[in-house]
Amino acid sequence: MEVKKLEARLEELTKNDTVVALIRTIPGTRLITATTIRAHMDDIGRFDSPKQLAAYAGLVPWAPNSAERERYGKITKRGPNELRTARPGSHSCVTSPRS
Repeated sequence: MEVKKLEARLEELTKNDTVVALIRTIPGTRLITATTIRAHMDDIGRFDSPKQLAAYAGLVPWAPNSAERERYGKITKRGPNELRTARPGSHSCVTSPRS
């Protein structure tokens, strides 16, 4: 029951936050995910491009490039762990077609 109280309080705190409301329009994104993303991104205007946002979140591939070869590895995971883990739930329902 304590979780319900915390969610109700979080809902109350973010009821006038238009950014949280906008994030929640992404299919599969609920209150906790939206507020987590909002808390870590703050002002999205500080990122010059989507690539900078992805790099901040640690969602870009590790790329040990040399003059002769270009390779890509796993994601760097350099950003906030909470931001990386909040994304997959909302992202997968948008990109994965249903059978």
